[in-house]
Amino acid sequence: MQRQRPPTLLVMGLGCCAFAVLYLLWLLLYRRADLAALLAATFGNSDVLPALQARGLGRASTVRLAVTHLLVELVLTGLLVWSGFGLLLVWRSARWSAVATAGFSIAAALGHTFGLFSLTPPAEAIKVTPLLMDAVAVLFAIVLLGTMFLPDVSEAYAGELEIGPQSSVVLPEQRPAGR
Repeated sequence: MQRQRPPTLLVMGLGCCAFAVLYLLWLLLYRRADLAALLAATFGNSDVLPALQARGLGRASTVRLAVTHLLVELVLTGLLVWSGFGLLLVWRSARWSAVATAGFSIAAALGHTFGLFSLTPPAEAIKVTPLLMDAVAVLFAIVLLGTMFLPDVSEAYAGELEIGPQSSVVLPEQRPAGR
């Protein structure tokens, strides 16, 4: 049985790949100063410590949270690319990978939003740009999650376990009269 790829899978596969690339670019552009300073501090350059403290990364707990969130976002972009290619090629695991990625994306965005509110000192304003990107990630995840349960996507993955050629079954009314 040849599986047909519905247009929904094509759109969502390309959408996952495009969103992952755009999200990675935003992440690297937005965090480039922090990343450079954190890497310099990691390799022993103490000149960047005042700049890190000015950005709110002076405490070890905030540095750990920032690095952990960066790693989570990198894993998330990798999962989006994996799911996108899987949806384009109608891989067996792509549908559930996309569902899990959407759930992971929502959890990561909510965790990052909570971290922004809880770790920002009371005298400072909360940065709006990361909140907007978290909102965009949640919206994309909701759309991705919803499309994985559309009827045409379910039909595309319904026959995925029928791997071999189908055996021909002869019904009694199809048999010749002589037998």
